[in-house]
Amino acid sequence: MNRGDMEEVMKEKGKVCLTGGSGYLVAWMVMRLLQLGYYVNTTIRSHPDVKKDVSYLTNLPGAQKKLNIFNVEGCIGVFHVAHPIDFENKETEETITKRTINGAIGILQTCLD
Repeated sequence: MNRGDMEEVMKEKGKVCLTGGSGYLVAWMVMRLLQLGYYVNTTIRSHPDVKKDVSYLTNLPGAQKKLNIFNVEGCIGVFHVAHPIDFENKETEETITKRTINGAIGILQTCLD
């Protein structure tokens, strides 16, 4: 996406999607995009042993009307910020790199479809 395309997306004020909604950076991006009037969809990393408290996102001003967690269909843009993390330090750097690349390719493919 070139700068002109990005400016066009930002003018639309439609729905955007951010991956990695449980991260610090994305929480700030969600807040700023809501302030700018966007409808925001975000994903949250799921872990079988952890129930994530997302009140820091759902309590943001404008979140009740303009924040949707998990749904990515119908977005005009995607901010891919998520990154796989090996919490138990059991995966090799090569495995994590492959997961990162495959995740990015999957998101790009979804955008094309």
